[in-house]
Amino acid sequence: MKKVIKKVISPKKTIEVSISTKKYFSITADVWERSKESSTDYKYFNNQKYILTQAGCCHDIILKYFPNLKIFVDLHLSNLQGVPMYLTENGVFFINQFLKRKDYNINTIQKHFRISRTEAKKLCRIYIKSGKYALHTYILNTYLPIYEKEAKTALKQFKNL
Repeated sequence: MKKVIKKVISPKKTIEVSISTKKYFSITADVWERSKESSTDYKYFNNQKYILTQAGCCHDIILKYFPNLKIFVDLHLSNLQGVPMYLTENGVFFINQFLKRKDYNINTIQKHFRISRTEAKKLCRIYIKSGKYALHTYILNTYLPIYEKEAKTALKQFKNL
């Protein structure tokens, strides 16, 4: 299913947020601004021409105007059981990048797994000490029930939008 929520931000700006739960959670936005400029991407709201100025995973903008949609931003590209896309594979990649590169931030690990900084460091230690299989086992045993609960909450909220 898909739902679109529209909000007038100002007399010259409108945001449309699309939330989908077809095969996985997805939340994107289109930001429209009133303009007399020509553009191939335009729409009319109340007989006024608006051009598309931003589109896609504008999660910071979505959260600014729709803080109640945070759960969908957190679950973006997770399956309907709440499991992040390529759970272990992406996680191992992010952990490796963090361990090898001084400019890589642990926040990417936190965001991917939706966990605290302390827990992200614990995943790094498990990976270093015991490898990918042990990490995968830990992730499945520890996070799947949490992911499932988050997904159920989001699906319930989605129905009420």
